[in-house]
Amino acid sequence: MLAAEKPQPKAVVPEPIHDFGTIEKTVKLSHDFEIRNEGQAPLLIREVRPECSCTVADFDKSIAPGSAGKVHIDFDPLEVVGPLKKGALVFTNDPAAPQIQLTILANVKPALLIQPGYARYIYVQQEVPGVINQTIWSVDGSPFRVLEVKSPYPYLKTAFWEAKQEERLADHPGQQWRVSTTLASDAPVGALEKMVEITTDNPKQRVLELPVSGFVRPVIAVTPPGGDLGSHKRGAPFSASLGVRNFATESIALTGVSSDIKGVLVKLEPVIEGRSYKLALAFADDIPVGRFDGKVTITTASPKMPVVEVPLSGAIE
Repeated sequence: MLAAEKPQPKAVVPEPIHDFGTIEKTVKLSHDFEIRNEGQAPLLIREVRPECSCTVADFDKSIAPGSAGKVHIDFDPLEVVGPLKKGALVFTNDPAAPQIQLTILANVKPALLIQPGYARYIYVQQEVPGVINQTIWSVDGSPFRVLEVKSPYPYLKTAFWEAKQEERLADHPGQQWRVSTTLASDAPVGALEKMVEITTDNPKQRVLELPVSGFVRPVIAVTPPGGDLGSHKRGAPFSASLGVRNFATESIALTGVSSDIKGVLVKLEPVIEGRSYKLALAFADDIPVGRFDGKVTITTASPKMPVVEVPLSGAIE
């Protein structure tokens, strides 16, 4: 008999996906996946590799032709809220199915709810610090305490307290807690995209995560923020422009502009006075040949950001 005609196992999984539906957080998930061997040689399960905190309690290592075995999967959803998708990868000696994906699905009901449930900041530096308040309550009305609130950023301060009567949400009996996040006025420019971690003593849900999102903008931004102007021939026509925008609540006048790069000419042109400007760049006819590195300095009438510096570089041939 040729090697290619040797009897082979054939792994068949009637239901590779099992959906538990909507469950309580305290319910531990357990399921047996059936694996049939419809081939002519023993089916060997060499390894079952779970995802994350899935645990495989047991699996049949060898399944005779015409027989069925199982892969048993346990999962504890205590740290999960909402849709759940977990699984395990099964490795077999079936040449047609060396890897089989098994998946469990569920929708885990939370024990605690939070409103509004997110902290989104579109914030400008030096403005009034941004405070966002949250209210937390238990779904079944059982008592609980907030024990700790951890911020993912040093410039995002947090506080928590049991809700006062005037702070309570209607139609939610039992204890309610308040959590506040305050974004500092000197928070650095950039995206906000992490989680505040709220720890409680609720046995059904110890941890509650609060997504923080948004962006911190500078008072005045230059677009693009400077950079390399490239290489240009001396005396050849050249012009470029950068946008200058004021994001502050109030109008801000730009009072002057200068360059420390010899031969680089700069001019501010208002688009909307106090809100946006165009920074025009040009080269003087006698600009020195060679590499240049320096900056353009814009002065403003605002103590929030009295100076804006724009780095520039390039080369003249």
